[in-house]
Amino acid sequence: MSTIILKDNLEFFEMIKDFILKNEQMLPFKSYKKPKELLHDLKADKIKADLLIIDIEEKRFDEIVFVKKLQILNKNIQIIIISSCRDRAVEAFKINALDYLLKPLSRKRLKKTAKKVEELNR
Repeated sequence: MSTIILKDNLEFFEMIKDFILKNEQMLPFKSYKKPKELLHDLKADKIKADLLIIDIEEKRFDEIVFVKKLQILNKNIQIIIISSCRDRAVEAFKINALDYLLKPLSRKRLKKTAKKVEELNR
């Protein structure tokens, strides 16, 4: 399984990177800061991804629309959304997100998510 992290927050990135490195089924991984770069690389077949971990917030671009575009390019991609916004969870599950994690993240909650990812690999 290969994983993509879409991040613009260094603290978020370091925590998720550690999470991925402890869960080998999510390796290899690549990170992007800009959604347009990620879309470009997917369209150009420069990368393949099974899992996207994305941090969504209220005041940035519409991440849910972005994820829908990714799903058109890769119908099998699984999505894990991390957010401090409880009200975006319904949108996340409408796009069949594998998981929706609320900040602040806890190790216990990340372990549950790792089990879901592990079940995908069986």
